[in-house]
Amino acid sequence: MALTFGTAYYPDHWPESDWARDLDRMAAAGVTMVRFGEFSWSWYEPGPGQFNFDAFDRFVAAVEERKLQLCLCTPTATPPPWFDRLYPDGRLLDMHGRRCLSHRHFWCWNHSASWAQAAATITRLAVQYRDRPCLWGWQIDNEPNYAEQNHLADPERMYDHNPYAREAWIEWLRGKYGDSLDELNRAWWTNFWSQRYGTWDDLLVPRGRTNPHTWLDWMRWREANLAEFVARQHELLRRLCPEKLIGCNIPETGAPLSLAIGQDYWAQAAGLDWVGTDLYQATGDRTRDLARHAYSTDLLRSAAKASGAAFYVSETQAGPHERHWPNPFAPEGFGPDYLRDCTQVFAARGAEQVWWFLWRPTLGGHEIGMNGLQALDGSDTPRTAEAGRLAREGKQLAALRTRFLRRPLAVVHYSRDSLRLASAFSGDAQSAEETLSGWHALLETAGYRIDFLNDDGLRNLGPETDALLVLPFTLVADDTLVASLSVHAGPVIAGPMTAGCNEHGHLHPTRLPPALARAWGVDYGLWRDTGPLPTAPGLPTLRGWRELLPHPGSVVRTRLSNGHPGVVSHRAASLCAIDLGRLMHDATPSQRKTLVQWVAKVGPRRTRARA
Repeated sequence: MALTFGTAYYPDHWPESDWARDLDRMAAAGVTMVRFGEFSWSWYEPGPGQFNFDAFDRFVAAVEERKLQLCLCTPTATPPPWFDRLYPDGRLLDMHGRRCLSHRHFWCWNHSASWAQAAATITRLAVQYRDRPCLWGWQIDNEPNYAEQNHLADPERMYDHNPYAREAWIEWLRGKYGDSLDELNRAWWTNFWSQRYGTWDDLLVPRGRTNPHTWLDWMRWREANLAEFVARQHELLRRLCPEKLIGCNIPETGAPLSLAIGQDYWAQAAGLDWVGTDLYQATGDRTRDLARHAYSTDLLRSAAKASGAAFYVSETQAGPHERHWPNPFAPEGFGPDYLRDCTQVFAARGAEQVWWFLWRPTLGGHEIGMNGLQALDGSDTPRTAEAGRLAREGKQLAALRTRFLRRPLAVVHYSRDSLRLASAFSGDAQSAEETLSGWHALLETAGYRIDFLNDDGLRNLGPETDALLVLPFTLVADDTLVASLSVHAGPVIAGPMTAGCNEHGHLHPTRLPPALARAWGVDYGLWRDTGPLPTAPGLPTLRGWRELLPHPGSVVRTRLSNGHPGVVSHRAASLCAIDLGRLMHDATPSQRKTLVQWVAKVGPRRTRARA
């Protein structure tokens, strides 16, 4: 198998006289896939039910003439202006009832009439092109989310508080709690601050983070609701085009933003034929940029793997921005060597296709001058030539994965519930992101390859595995997960917040659940993050630490400078008093070497990797 390449191209952005030249140059550069349509609804349906596919048909014919494949996209990311006229109550709303003014992903698809209108358009589009020889498959929407303008995860700017969404939220809660308000009140701890609900009519969408347990459920619902929107489109397309491949591009944006815009990677990936991720990372710090690409690729490949889907990098930055002003989004003016560096990272971590975004930078619009493989006028650049070389090396690039698979495996828990709960406490989601990405870098440096598991994957991992299991930020753990971990006989390294809360976000009365305390030979003491913080030789300054209380028979592997245990091990499990992921995030190169030695020292003997 060879790594293959595609690109995004928008014929509605360019004179029709440019199409043939641009498609010819794509073919010459080894591009085999053209992705199009996610932002073109008004091009072929300028008014409700008023379809005009003449230009669209000519573009599809031009793609077919060059024997290129076409991935068509459903257009729901950007409803046309006439949607507002037909459905004035259909936009996403914030907690103050303000309409979402984002440039895309601004619609509440719980609004049944507007969804019916969108489904009719998707149906018409699919019937128009499902029999065309070049149609390879479909992309659902584009980066499905709740208005990605929210970069601060500010509750006052988070969506969706639309009344139609509230109805769906209440229905979800009634299903979850068996139509019992008593169960809901217990889960949400509503006697605190006199928040107890007497009727379902009283429930509001959370207005801020005043109740972490309500917030946790709301964040769960938002992500489930968005994943259900993807599933509805998948069901529709599968019925209309049973032989075509159907997938979705899911950007890996980091924990804080992904929480704000409602993206559960595993939930959105469920049932798809292919899962893509959109990766943009070009800050000028090449080492950090490639490390971030490695983390994001492993994370989304793991979500794809869990659903049995093929994995692609469905967008990645094809070139620097062409503009006369600063732009903080992936701003480095990189050359062809960066395309090669990134492609090697993607290939080694399991990507089967890489799609450049985009073929030509646009001359106008919101993304003016961004990301083209070609120059503004459509002419070739050194990056075009490098893309062609990469395409010719597709088999060698795919072989990088085979070599990468020879590394020992580390399985890292990506606890979405823990991230959701952390987002109820201001900046803690960013801290958790540093923990996860730091552990990824630490394990990679120690010579491991990494798979991520969500909660369901961890529950089904089984009691025995030769892989090293790492729990960087498993703050929320229900009884089933605790039971699974307590009988897990394989090697485990757990972070200092592991199993601190139950599935509702309540603290455990014993700090560490008794079943885990017995299995791991240790109890929790207090969490310390004030006053003089202890140090550990050769490591960055600690931001906090956990008191660990070893049981008889447990081994204290390392100690902090104040004499307290740094790591306590019992059988194959090691519980850390300090957050090694955040330390790796903060570390200098020499300190990173020390951290790698820590992992080799405290990791169970049979899974040690060479430092």
